[in-house]
Amino acid sequence: MSAAAIQGASTMFRSEIQNMSIVKGESLEYTMIATQKCTVADLLVIRHPDNDAPERLKKVLSVPIVNAGAGVDSHPTQALLDVFTFAERFGGSLDGKVITFVGDSKNSRTMASFIRLVGLTTKNTRINIVAPEGMKSSEDRINDLKNYHKNIYETTETDEVYSKTDILYVIRPQLEWSKDLNEKEGQQKMMQPYNVDLSTLQKLQSHTLIANALPRNSELSTDLDTHKNSV
Repeated sequence: MSAAAIQGASTMFRSEIQNMSIVKGESLEYTMIATQKCTVADLLVIRHPDNDAPERLKKVLSVPIVNAGAGVDSHPTQALLDVFTFAERFGGSLDGKVITFVGDSKNSRTMASFIRLVGLTTKNTRINIVAPEGMKSSEDRINDLKNYHKNIYETTETDEVYSKTDILYVIRPQLEWSKDLNEKEGQQKMMQPYNVDLSTLQKLQSHTLIANALPRNSELSTDLDTHKNSV
């Protein structure tokens, strides 16, 4: 909304789903058709828990749709910001860089969109995905990502890849996708050996950037907030 205001656009924000007709059984598509007609909106920015929500709305709406996060599958707006920020720190290009994701790769839509975008816009980049066994991406997910970026390597060992990493992207446990309390506690415990703090710097290169998509929990220490490589 801030970005829209900066560009001179007026906005309407709807997040109280309990007050929308969806809770009464109306489809997302029809709700948004009615919303568009009532507000005469020129653009729709949507964040939704369903992976296919933006594609569904694309079929029924006549205005452009911006995907600001869909399920566990995609978050292209975040990916655009990430690629721009990292490239700016590396002189305008990520070509040839090694990007390592560590954490919950199973449910990270930010990671998925970033890999797709980097695969389409850079040359000779390498992607490492470090995750505990319970947080590894499914085979289908990895196969989909390899359609965009061929050079993806998976491991459970940080020492295997950290020393050659140019960008370390820390992914929190995506607890919001689990309804079971025991499972949530298990995910947090799984992540503990992979948490990034000052001691992690000893394993990285001196120029390695450290990033987190936010919100942040304990996966990235606040001791790194003022470090020159934190972005």
